[in-house]
This record gives sequence, structure tokens and C-alpha cells, in this order.
Amino acid sequence: FDLKRVSVENLCAHLKNISEKVDGKISVDAIKLISRTSEGSVRDAISLLDRALISQSSNENKQIEEKDVREILIPRIKKQVLFP
Repeated sequence: FDLKRVSVENLCAHLKNISEKVDGKISVDAIKLISRTSEGSVRDAISLLDRALISQSSNENKQIEEKDVREILIPRIKKQVLFP
């Protein structure tokens, strides 16, 4: 298969739609970071969104912010730096 990358704007809209359907509280900046980090991969973006929303489960009233997503991404960033 030759899967095409999706634009950041389209990914943001898709992730926002998903988070609203599951009553996830996540900031626009956090969604943008997930979209940029996934590099156009819908599967990766949904996986990162899922991880962020799961982290929210310990405090359902808390909105996920960009800094929270960065914490989730630290292992991924380290892997990219160590194994480019």
C-alpha cells in the first residue's frame, strides 16, 4: 500500500472530532502537537491521542495540555535522537 500523509490541519480536525465524541478534555495546542509529531500518520496520531486521553483518566476534570503531551512524547523523542 502507498498510504498518503494527511495534513496537520486535517489531523487536528479529526483528533478534535474524536476527542469530543469520547468526552476527552484536550487543548487545541495539545492536539496540534500530536498532529505535528505524527508526521501525517493518522494511525500514529490516534495512538498518541489515545495515550493522552488515558492519562486523563486519573483526573477526569483536568484538561490535557501541550506540556502533558510532551511528557508522553519524551520516550519517542529520545528514540529518534538515539536511533535516527
